Amino acid sequence: MREGIELKIEESGPSSIGGVGLIKSFADAQTAQPLKLVVALLLLLKLLLPFLVHSDWGFHRDELLYLAMGDHLGWGYLEVPPMIALFGAIADALFGTWVAGVRLLPSLAAAVTLWLTVRITADLGGGRWAQLLAALGFTVGVIYLRANILFQPVVFEQLAYVAAAWLLVRALLHERASDWLWLGAVVGAGLLTKYTILLFLAGAFVGLILSRQRSQLKTPWPWLAAGLALVIWSPNLVWQWQEGFPVIEHMGALASRQLAHVDPVTFLLSQALVNLYGTPIWLIGLWWCLLSAAGERLRPIAWLYLGNLAVLLLFSGKIYYLAPAYAMLLAAGAVAIESMLQRRQARRWLVAIPLVVFFGSLATVPIAIPLLSIESTITFGRFGMRYLGLAEAFRWEDGSIHDLPQDYADMLGWREQAQAVAAVFDDVGPADIAASNYGQAGALVRYGDELGLPPVISKSSSFWLWGFGHATGDPMIFIGEDAQNLSGLFHEVKEIARVSHPYARETDVPIVLVSRPRESMPALWEILKKYRY
Repeated sequence: MREGIELKIEESGPSSIGGVGLIKSFADAQTAQPLKLVVALLLLLKLLLPFLVHSDWGFHRDELLYLAMGDHLGWGYLEVPPMIALFGAIADALFGTWVAGVRLLPSLAAAVTLWLTVRITADLGGGRWAQLLAALGFTVGVIYLRANILFQPVVFEQLAYVAAAWLLVRALLHERASDWLWLGAVVGAGLLTKYTILLFLAGAFVGLILSRQRSQLKTPWPWLAAGLALVIWSPNLVWQWQEGFPVIEHMGALASRQLAHVDPVTFLLSQALVNLYGTPIWLIGLWWCLLSAAGERLRPIAWLYLGNLAVLLLFSGKIYYLAPAYAMLLAAGAVAIESMLQRRQARRWLVAIPLVVFFGSLATVPIAIPLLSIESTITFGRFGMRYLGLAEAFRWEDGSIHDLPQDYADMLGWREQAQAVAAVFDDVGPADIAASNYGQAGALVRYGDELGLPPVISKSSSFWLWGFGHATGDPMIFIGEDAQNLSGLFHEVKEIARVSHPYARETDVPIVLVSRPRESMPALWEILKKYRY
């Protein structure tokens, strides 16, 4: 039976996939090396992205939280699995407050993800030209560029998802036990990185069920892979169980405050906009995997994507949740396009298509990566919203349009807030320090040593898990909460200062001095638990 399958594939000619009947690349021996060099330059570009960011922009709010997690290594946190905390400890030890240095880790992950996209293309039979096209589509995608310069779990999840997709492709093509076992290990690591990797796991299972590849489920290897993933993930699962599964509480808060503003039409439209000129490539890839004879063995890949899309539409997922799935479709689309151009001998398109993808995407780069100053970004944004249809890039989680993308506004004002707290601390004298949200708390942790501040406490997010330490609350400098909101918790409350930044997402932030708490600190901490999200 196996020999018959191989014979059929061999006779199918240049449109076949896998290790048999590979598509002959358009690039001959003289052009293959230049194309390979361009791919290498794209990899280098991904690695160097943090150093291209304008100096006006500092740490992102979320980066400050994940770096703070590095001081509290464990098997779980209220928001995420533990992997980002390990990376945070490494980044903190190596780079401290150097923003570009901290972002070298995500840029390295992005470069590896790009390389994996090229590897998927090659395994599907794509030549150098197809590999270049897939690499370009990944490189210029807004949804990747933004994630690639932020120290967040998103970029590491993209790496895990694309690595898993690569191994799934190899398992579909070659049916080797080793590919399945490696897939299990990668999925397990992904589950320690971000819970949304469950989308891949569920989508892959549905894809196998809905395709002829379901026969692989009759072998032990997919099940052993799933078992291996579960074993690797198990320390975090135990932690979740011990803590009462706070991830459910977190997702509920996320759904009510952020996901409620995501409607299906906006979600679908954004999937095209965040890929822009790469969108035709991945759409062709989806068609190729789903409907073409040449892509029949890759049907599970198409169903994987469509399953993920359906779930995110149903539950109003964030726009970037689907980002990791596009790498495999870009690879498939590049192979399909290369095959089509080969059959038609349309050599003139070899240069035209990559140039259109690259230069056509340049207009989106300033809203994907903060290359420009604050003022220049605002000017470009107004032009882009009016003439280029880029308004969605400036829509915040509250559904409204602003002068800056939300991620950009979240990179401003944190050092200024920490400096303002330090100035009050110097005037007041010995006091505890507390912050209303994790961005403020993270900023005080990040810059606290150089400013001479004591440890900070906060009821926000995972900071609540780490407790109040030796704080007594008498007195305490509290940033981010209005005096009237604190009067029910402390007998003495006095606003000392306010700190502003004209373009930050948080501005006109109060700094309040409190003393004589109405409850003991352990009792107060339990009261604040319901406000931790």
